[in-house]
Amino acid sequence: MQLVTGLALRMGVALAIGLLIGAERERRKGRGPLRAPAGIRTFAITCMLGAVSLELGGGVLLAVATASLAGLITISYFRTRQQDPGMTTEAALILTLLLGALAMREPALASALAVVAAILLAARSRMHHFVRSILSESELHDALIFAAAVIVVLPLIPNRYMGPYGAINPRTIWKVVILMMSVSAAGYVAVRVMGARVGLPLAGLASGFASSTATIGSMGAQAQQ
Repeated sequence: MQLVTGLALRMGVALAIGLLIGAERERRKGRGPLRAPAGIRTFAITCMLGAVSLELGGGVLLAVATASLAGLITISYFRTRQQDPGMTTEAALILTLLLGALAMREPALASALAVVAAILLAARSRMHHFVRSILSESELHDALIFAAAVIVVLPLIPNRYMGPYGAINPRTIWKVVILMMSVSAAGYVAVRVMGARVGLPLAGLASGFASSTATIGSMGAQAQQ
């Protein structure tokens, strides 16, 4: 009885995920012969398909279902690419299938990912406006450098003490560098949003709780500029 109840709950989560993402896509589907090929019903059924495939046939049947869906999506895309060359809906459909399968193993994680996906889909206009009109090329360059410092460089730096008397830990030093970069970025964002009169004091106050030394160094560099 408990097994059936747990299975029903996970299937309910999968259905809710499909309905959530499908509701957002339905609003952008349009009407008439030029409407998008997938709406709320398609996404809900696709998510349940992923759940049922994993539950009945494991990874093999899920792979077959994913490949079959990818084939149908490819055919549909080549038929409608003149009206809509984007592939957001197609990618979201495959993601929904995989989230349905994930809901049968990790329902909490699948639900969280579905919410993130729905937010990204719903924020299309705002994200496009921000990247094209508000974010400058130099700011994008700085953001990429910061992301590389955190995601790429930090995991590669050894986390052990070395040098004279074992007093130097390269990862700790790099964390301080990242902290200073974060303080500088926070100050820049605060100035862009609220102006120098309010933004800089707020950024200094907030970052001072993390590291007063990093805050002084970062703010000093900004003052010199």
